Amino acid sequence: MSLRDVIPRNNTHMAAWLLHFAAKIDAHASTVSAAADDIKALKADALMVEWIIKAAPSVRSSGQQFTSFKDDLLDGPTGGAPLAAPVAPSVSAPPPAVPTGVIPRTRGFMQRIKNAVGYTQAIGQDLGIVASVADLAADSTAKPAFRATAQPHSENRLDWVKGSHSGVLVQGRRPGEDGWSDLGRDNYSPYVDGRPPLKLGTSETREFRMRYFDKDTEVGEWSDVVSVVTIP
Repeated sequence: MSLRDVIPRNNTHMAAWLLHFAAKIDAHASTVSAAADDIKALKADALMVEWIIKAAPSVRSSGQQFTSFKDDLLDGPTGGAPLAAPVAPSVSAPPPAVPTGVIPRTRGFMQRIKNAVGYTQAIGQDLGIVASVADLAADSTAKPAFRATAQPHSENRLDWVKGSHSGVLVQGRRPGEDGWSDLGRDNYSPYVDGRPPLKLGTSETREFRMRYFDKDTEVGEWSDVVSVVTIP
């Protein structure tokens, strides 16, 4: 079984994935001995996640507008032009409340399905709870893309593309070093290499490379090597 996590990290994609899972489960419920409570929870969770993912952007944008309005109203210049109050967002009524922990709850249900006597790989693919051949192939050839920019005080900023992965393992090599050194794992771009130069007050050429990881498993290929000359 693949270690690949099939639950999308992108919130919009995750909501669509949950809705698909909820729509398909009835057709396979008896075959995989799915409990009625699990099915009910999955469908309720899917509706709530869809609602909050759709509502969040407008609420967040409105919150920023209201904060800006409040700040201008309270601390703006005396006698300034009257401010029109922002319009509150229009959000549909939420579905019935669900307990916290949608993702771990869904993972547990997925595992129970996979442990069922009647479970098959075809059922898993129809439900969307196993990685497709195309997904696995993409993981095996995934290769990070990034650029390195020299910053003052010998720091180097590495801006990298996350895609659907958890993060990257970063390695570096300095003049005179034969092998690569692990610099750490990074979950969010950019990564900043703040090591001092081998000779204080001088510039040096540093090489970097990256490899994706998902959870604790490294996947795909090492990136192309990127070089940068530091600024003392």
